[in-house]
Amino acid sequence: MVKNVSEIKSPRRFIFEALLKVGLLEGEYNLRDACGFHPGAEHSIECNKFENFLQNLIDKNFVQVCCGYKEDKRRLVEEKKELD
Repeated sequence: MVKNVSEIKSPRRFIFEALLKVGLLEGEYNLRDACGFHPGAEHSIECNKFENFLQNLIDKNFVQVCCGYKEDKRRLVEEKKELD
């Protein structure tokens, strides 16, 4: 289990889209933007604010990221817990 966002090998775009699918990101996001986390920005999704957001989710156990072999399609394991 990965505990530090800097150790994640999966593309941030993949993680961003997975977080949208499970409902851990709310609001309007355009997947066509370079940084979906900051609509209209020209920088990539590998920005500090997204990294901090992802690290916070990992620290609070809202998201678990596992290391796997390249052939293993389970590169990201999401767990959505009740926020209440």
